[in-house]
Amino acid sequence: MLNACERAAMLYEVSARFQAPDHYRGFHESLGIIYDGDNEDSDRYQRVREYWADLAREYVRSPAALRATYREDYVLAQKWMTRLGLPPVLYTGLR
Repeated sequence: MLNACERAAMLYEVSARFQAPDHYRGFHESLGIIYDGDNEDSDRYQRVREYWADLAREYVRSPAALRATYREDYVLAQKWMTRLGLPPVLYTGLR
């Protein structure tokens, strides 16, 4: 478990990486989700959460491919997944 300071640091780092033009583009971006636009901060937070979910999924499913294609995203995922106690595990036929 992360303490409050670690959670804030994780959110900050994941948010900053999400804003980079070369960030990992996963399943969430292919959905074309339209946000309500009533609250820009809430919409941004939701997008960052979806980015993290996709990034963590790819880190677990295919860490070598992620490392080869999106090095900075891989490093970010490795850092926080390790701190969360969740090392990469390759799925074998589970989907």
